[in-house]
Amino acid sequence: MKELNSIAVIGNFGTSWDGSIPDESHIADCLTVLGYSVTTQQREDGIPKGNFDLVVVSQWNGYKKDFILNMKKKLKCPVVYWAFDYQFDSHEDWHFEMAEQADLFLSPEMGHMEQYIQRGVNFRWLPQGFAPMFLDKMNVFKEYDVVFTGTYLPQCQFRTDVLKAVSEQYNLDVFSVTQNEWKAQGLQRVNGPVIDYDLPELYGKAKVVLSVDLFPGVMGSWSDRNAQAMACGACVLYKYAPLSEEEFGDGVVYFKTIEECLARIDFLLKNQDIASEIAKNGYIIARTKLMAIHRVKNLITIVEHEL
Repeated sequence: MKELNSIAVIGNFGTSWDGSIPDESHIADCLTVLGYSVTTQQREDGIPKGNFDLVVVSQWNGYKKDFILNMKKKLKCPVVYWAFDYQFDSHEDWHFEMAEQADLFLSPEMGHMEQYIQRGVNFRWLPQGFAPMFLDKMNVFKEYDVVFTGTYLPQCQFRTDVLKAVSEQYNLDVFSVTQNEWKAQGLQRVNGPVIDYDLPELYGKAKVVLSVDLFPGVMGSWSDRNAQAMACGACVLYKYAPLSEEEFGDGVVYFKTIEECLARIDFLLKNQDIASEIAKNGYIIARTKLMAIHRVKNLITIVEHEL
């Protein structure tokens, strides 16, 4: 494709459902930092006006039918559809239509790559999780034994079972927008959400940050929790997903079963010097490969070689 100069990013540039800064905002900011001329378009406003070398569309179920096809005809430039979240099990037609219409589909759903390709989708794996550029570590008193930041969702029974088991044996503090739902599950130490600029202080106070994805163990798919906690210098205990070892290396501690999770918490709480070393490794990994700027550089590299 021709040299990239002008890029339009279509997505949500308000606030996310939980009140946090949307991924699209971080991506657009980093593209600007890298020297591109960036136009942001709120997703409800349709096709942007102007001349662009590339359009990046973030996933959303509210686009009009054939949105990408119509945009390609009007703007006459390549369109990338970037799905940040795990989508395959939802079987939502709008999502697959968007992927099929795009010139390039970026997704963390590595385990379903072949199914997408069979549908004629130009699929490339790009993990979703990244840390906003403003995150950094804060040296504060270790106030919490185990911290979890995440929502309650009934379809994620394993995550709920893990949290219940941990709370029965250790001091588990949950910070979430779904406070009432977690309390209804019997968790006692439940607090309101902590997001964006307040994350360094929270993660800095945690001896262990527990991380269990919505669909734990899915190849190549994980949330941004690991990257964010690692970028804040936290010791992360993570439910292993295939390929995560390539992403996080020895910067996190992995577990598979609830029994392993409990045993590793016990070890880390009793050996805070080792937990500190793991956190240091994680911080280095996050600052060198897991920040928003690194994801955007990945995006540009893939685009330049695939379109």
